[in-house]
Amino acid sequence: MKVDKYRMLKNDMYEITFEGHRYIVHSDLILKSKLLLRDDVTKETLEKLVFENQVYEAYNIALRQLSTKVRCYKELHDTLTKRGYNGGKIKEALDILIKQGYLSDRDYAKYYVHDQIALTNNGPWKIRKKLEENEIADKYIDEALQVFTEDIQKEKVKKLIAQLVKTNRTKSTYALKQKAIVYLINLGYIKEIINPFIVRIDFDDEKIFRRELAKLKRTLSKKYQGEELQRRIRQKLYAKGFNVSNLKEEDFVE
Repeated sequence: MKVDKYRMLKNDMYEITFEGHRYIVHSDLILKSKLLLRDDVTKETLEKLVFENQVYEAYNIALRQLSTKVRCYKELHDTLTKRGYNGGKIKEALDILIKQGYLSDRDYAKYYVHDQIALTNNGPWKIRKKLEENEIADKYIDEALQVFTEDIQKEKVKKLIAQLVKTNRTKSTYALKQKAIVYLINLGYIKEIINPFIVRIDFDDEKIFRRELAKLKRTLSKKYQGEELQRRIRQKLYAKGFNVSNLKEEDFVE
């Protein structure tokens, strides 16, 4: 039997009507199978073409994803897997995109690093980890990260530390240094970049010290008095990184 009728859809897809059933098939498959010229078409013939058509469906889904932002192979593979396409069809679809130049993990790595430098405070090791999670090859990661020079890293670290110092209201110089080290390492910077700026952190924390002392006296004096109060205040201030050796008796009096 012949196809009853057909009509063109978007993305080179055709809707084929056969024995009251409708099938969506890509134009390449129609031409390859000479579907519209045959008079021996069966339901099984069309079902086989629909199965083969999964490659083109997966291709179009991936292409739409790429039209909104740059994506890597793994992201598209995961998306198509969730949509129910099998691994073989996914690979065929993505291989077509690679050959056409629409999909490139190398380009993805470059765009990702550029955006991270421009839009975030993340350091190279955090960026590298994210790219590794997306299964980007080490050679592409290394190449992309070349633009994240030491000078750029140092400038970012310098600004981040300056912001920490500017917004600090409760921490001693020592405590702020420790906070800065942990913060910057978590952002993905190495100690060799961080340390030269950490040693330069130097500000007068006397006002902070006096403010914290007053706060502790108000809260702890509700439960403790005398030597026990002094001991606990000293202990709390020491834990915050303040020098308590110069505290005098009158410092504990309200």
